[in-house]
Amino acid sequence: MRDFFVGLGWTLGEVDRAASGHRDWLRRTIAGYVAYGLAHPDEYRLAFMVIKPYRKPYNAEEFEPGEGYRAGIPVLLALANQIEAAIKAGVIRDDLGSPMLVAQAFWASMHGLAAILIARPRPHLPWEDLDALIAAQTEILLNGLLGGSARRPRDTD
Repeated sequence: MRDFFVGLGWTLGEVDRAASGHRDWLRRTIAGYVAYGLAHPDEYRLAFMVIKPYRKPYNAEEFEPGEGYRAGIPVLLALANQIEAAIKAGVIRDDLGSPMLVAQAFWASMHGLAAILIARPRPHLPWEDLDALIAAQTEILLNGLLGGSARRPRDTD
């Protein structure tokens, strides 16, 4: 678990160094995260997709951090820091919630794509081209599904 998260952190750190700005960082992060997960499917499953019987339920009053938590939290904190910088720069909306909340929602989207591709690889599902799928997921995440007159403010939905 530790090695997996160290590698994920290193991969996302490389994205930080290569990105030409906040928008580029968002796009590269999605692609880099999914690629890292697909390159390490067994470790990804263990880190995120296997229920650990020794853990308390999600809604338990007490929390006992395990190795995955200790290794993964720095990666999430780095993601939240980048999100905060993008909010301050006006690239990400400032009405969505705290940087940590936005980082968690952003991560959940990336995780969803990585997890489904790992859980149901070809030929289980007839996936389109991987690069095209990641590009579509990125556009949906960054720009939403609704366009033009179909968009409404959040409070009227």
